[in-house]
Amino acid sequence: MVAQLCLLTDSEFHPGKFCVGLQRAMEHPRVASIRLGLSADADDDLKQASEILLRMTDGQNLSVLVENRSDLVRPLGLDGVHLSGGPGQVRSARALLGSEYTVGANCGTTRHAGIRAGEAGADYVSFGPVFHTGPDGREVARPELFRWWHEFTVLPSVAEGGLTANTAHQLSDCADFLLIEPGVWRSDDSSHGLAGF
Repeated sequence: MVAQLCLLTDSEFHPGKFCVGLQRAMEHPRVASIRLGLSADADDDLKQASEILLRMTDGQNLSVLVENRSDLVRPLGLDGVHLSGGPGQVRSARALLGSEYTVGANCGTTRHAGIRAGEAGADYVSFGPVFHTGPDGREVARPELFRWWHEFTVLPSVAEGGLTANTAHQLSDCADFLLIEPGVWRSDDSSHGLAGF
């Protein structure tokens, strides 16, 4: 197994900058989806960004998910929603969207949260952060979590938070997807950009 890639967009929408590097990043053979990570209360920006992404992905086998706005999935013609608030939101999102749309949930650093999300109807779970540089002592989702998840469950997992080409190799054989942040996929540096994945 080699992990597929999910591209995370910027958190703010700037029309002139939004697409910079994205078309090139989408050409990577393992890119499978794009997560629209704009602020959840920016409805107009979400609409414009969605229209751009749907045009860019037309005819390609790429899914487009929005963060935290289950209510906009159908109106904007997207493929599903990613819930950053954890497994507690999954049931309501699934009830709203039915079975034909993707619902994923961030489950922090514990398999217990992942199991709860799966029981509530999630199509995938994400764990993270997987890496951080600060001295704050935060928990991270270690490779052992992804290996356990891969061995004992069938629900796909996403590794996110602090991934670079240098750290991703530790997870590429046990996570199903790697979430790549814009600072990484926009880079021309082969040790930092998508060329290293």
